[in-house]
Amino acid sequence: MKSHFDLLMPILRGRGHLDRRLAGLLPRHTAFILLDVSRPDLTEEENVTRLRDAAAGAPRHTQHVMPVGQNHSVVLLAAVPTMARRTIEYAAVLAGDRNYVISENGLTRDRHGVLIAETKLDADTLDLWAEHLGVRLRADGLYERTPSFIAYARWRDGLAGV
Repeated sequence: MKSHFDLLMPILRGRGHLDRRLAGLLPRHTAFILLDVSRPDLTEEENVTRLRDAAAGAPRHTQHVMPVGQNHSVVLLAAVPTMARRTIEYAAVLAGDRNYVISENGLTRDRHGVLIAETKLDADTLDLWAEHLGVRLRADGLYERTPSFIAYARWRDGLAGV
């Protein structure tokens, strides 16, 4: 995947950045939902727009992380206890008939109730969950949408001649 400045979606590369972002969600957030909103019949730009819109449309007080691999990206929604049900319902609507992974109160399962081994929340876990969804992710960064990072990414890419 590449940065999409026109969609305000530059990429912060490095699994360490992703792990730090995930660690920042704990322990306040107790429900995590990973879903793949990409469709093979769409262009990369259209799929990135779908990803951005899925994250932006999440219920209030729901954080989102958008892990990025070489050829794919997914969205992880993180909900505080009071918003867990609404966030899971939102994810179910987004997913339609597609599968997604829910980790809540120490129990990780997919939408059909199939249990998935519980591990700590990190980049390796997201890769495992994505594999359960049939996606080869190997997350090596994340889309970052904060204005300060967007400005920094444009400056950095300008220096590199990108």
